Amino acid sequence: MNRSEAIVQGNRLSKQEVKSVFKDIYRKSDKIVDYLLLIKFLFGVAIAFFYDTWLVAFVVGGSCVGLYYAAKWLLPESNFYQYVLSAISAIFAAQYIYQMHGLFEMHFWVFISSTVLITYQNWCLQIPLIVIVIIHHATFAYLQYIGFREIYFTQLEYMDLTAFGFHGLLATAVTGVSGIWSYRLNKQTIKDAIYARKLNEQKEQLVVIIERNEAYTEEIKQTAEELHTTNEKLSELNRLLAKQNANVQASIQYAQRIQEALLPDEGRIREIFPHSFVFFKPRDVVSGDFLWVDQIENKKILAVGDCTGHGVPGAFMSLIGMDLMYQIIRMEGIHAPAKILDSLKTKVYKALKQESTGNRDGMDISIVVIDTDKQTLSFAGAKSNIVLFDRCGKNKILRGDKIGIGGHNRCFSFNEYTESLQNLHWIYAFTDGYRDQIGGKEKRKLGSQQFCELLGIIQQLPCHLHAEQLEHFMEEWLKQGNEKQLDDMLVVGINAARMFT
Repeated sequence: MNRSEAIVQGNRLSKQEVKSVFKDIYRKSDKIVDYLLLIKFLFGVAIAFFYDTWLVAFVVGGSCVGLYYAAKWLLPESNFYQYVLSAISAIFAAQYIYQMHGLFEMHFWVFISSTVLITYQNWCLQIPLIVIVIIHHATFAYLQYIGFREIYFTQLEYMDLTAFGFHGLLATAVTGVSGIWSYRLNKQTIKDAIYARKLNEQKEQLVVIIERNEAYTEEIKQTAEELHTTNEKLSELNRLLAKQNANVQASIQYAQRIQEALLPDEGRIREIFPHSFVFFKPRDVVSGDFLWVDQIENKKILAVGDCTGHGVPGAFMSLIGMDLMYQIIRMEGIHAPAKILDSLKTKVYKALKQESTGNRDGMDISIVVIDTDKQTLSFAGAKSNIVLFDRCGKNKILRGDKIGIGGHNRCFSFNEYTESLQNLHWIYAFTDGYRDQIGGKEKRKLGSQQFCELLGIIQQLPCHLHAEQLEHFMEEWLKQGNEKQLDDMLVVGINAARMFT
């Protein structure tokens, strides 16, 4: 089973899980039905006082109740008793019509029963009810109309075929609506159960991680104590090293705060792209990947960059990239993706003095500009691609040029591509860290094809679950191959279908 199949299977419940989820729902519904059956039986007894139909009230009503509880007792692990309930609900309605010597409007009991059956979240339960009602009503109406006086159906003189048909369609419509409601409740219940299961799995994983960290901490403490008792000089050296390490970590954490301050926060991203997500997982404390969002009048701009290296060297390069993006977009007013890359290429070349130093550092970057007036997407990429999904779930890859930013390539001009947003569903921009990560049982790169398949699966989910699914998949991928994260990871998704709603 490949990774895509594993994810699909993770979005389903086993038969045992489904049974467990609906066990409590059935129990609560059964309590409601107990009261409803008592009311129906007593109602039949009550109208027997006025129409002298005691035998019908006790025999038919008692048999219906008996059938229901017999089915429940004989088949305790089956839901057959629910279908019996559906059938006797129709019989009760027929009983009342017979007891009152014809009162067609008693079909409101059918509507009540149809509504109660919704609580079992099984649309098939509506079928026995409406089938028996239609057969009974049609048969008894015909018998009464051809002269059988012992058959009671209606006392209304205006009840002709048209009126009968109207009442039949009304009853069918009510049970049909109830069936649709049951079906949707069933799907939502299963969906909620799947989501709850995933949350529990992630909670268990978090507990395991915490326990491992506690175990590692305890081992470190024991080792430190042994070293202290063995050699005081080594202990002093360890204290000096710890102090130096703390200083280094403090410096790196300070650099992290600077980088986070320059990166757009979640509020800014949501302001420009309300229906979007960001999956950002640096390999180290600071990252060589960076994200840039901005809006100039009717143009929404997204840039996803991957700078040379990772950790502190990559972070320095990302700061340069973000500063140059601000100069190009805000100060120079350049908003076309290809022109932004052309200007960025020149500025990096000059900033790093690459002509004299021979330095070839730089970055791979995607630029996406969305024109909300024209409802178009413009893209240019430097050794970077984006993936688009239409509303039918089909993907399209827009490939950037095979030249990166930085090095001796100043004479090259970047190409620009434009797409209509009319039929787009999701837009994904990303660095190469996720797709190039080694893992899995075969210890190989994830690869572009499997990465696109993964995006194709998660694009069907609600927006708030995308980053969560990417995180969960990568954890499993690394665990299977017993590998560590090799590079910074950044994936950004924008729901184009909801951008103008």
